[in-house]
Amino acid sequence: MKTNFKMLGAGLVMFGLLVVGGCGSDDVATIPSSTGKVVKGPVSLATVTAANGAKATTTSTGSYTVAGTGPFTSTGGWYRTVGSSVDVAAPDMKAPVGVTQVTPLSTLVQVATEAVAAAAPGSAAATTAAANLAALKATINLTVDLSEKTTANAALLALNEAVGQAIATVNNNASSKSFVGALLTSLIAEVAKITPTTLSTSANVTTAISAALTAAAVPAAVITQANSAASTAVTAVAAALVGPLPTSTKTGTGGSGGSGF
Repeated sequence: MKTNFKMLGAGLVMFGLLVVGGCGSDDVATIPSSTGKVVKGPVSLATVTAANGAKATTTSTGSYTVAGTGPFTSTGGWYRTVGSSVDVAAPDMKAPVGVTQVTPLSTLVQVATEAVAAAAPGSAAATTAAANLAALKATINLTVDLSEKTTANAALLALNEAVGQAIATVNNNASSKSFVGALLTSLIAEVAKITPTTLSTSANVTTAISAALTAAAVPAAVITQANSAASTAVTAVAAALVGPLPTSTKTGTGGSGGSGF
């Protein structure tokens, strides 16, 4: 009997070794990591969430590494506008699959992508949504680093900062916070009218934002504030020296988050 137990024990050990030995590295699921930035300028202390629910917190430069892939969302955090030393609560933002830089412009592209997916195939809404998405992608290069100003990205940076200021102004005002979703829809339609050729004309940027604010029926007083903030952002980017954008010095758990769109 003792011999049988010994033989049984030896067999189990060998079985265990075979199982372990058979589980090579190819059989273990590896979760890919993604590295990117949240920028309106650089957003510190934002929570970035991957499609699988994994989360990471951004550094003072807006950088993050998360154990997952997109689409990504960012909530909370703080940023400073170009030429300012005031910390501002960042709105919620998104980035589509394949894009790790989460910005106001990536948010427009992702929301436009979601609109295409939600529209009934063959409907007028589907046609409009697809046209808007294509137009946005033709003008907005989501691979350009918007955490710093260069001579090449100045126009796109101005658009990103202006759009971000409009969204943040509406989001951070209690009387207009509920209008952020409508504003994003309107911004998609208006920014889609800007082409790579007309992008460098600041008037086209501010006109698009003003039209979007009006179309979204944002309260008049907030429209005035948002238009002013967007215009100031465009001017500030034009005047800024080439180099990294200002970063927030906030510490703690980050901003309270955005609209939850």
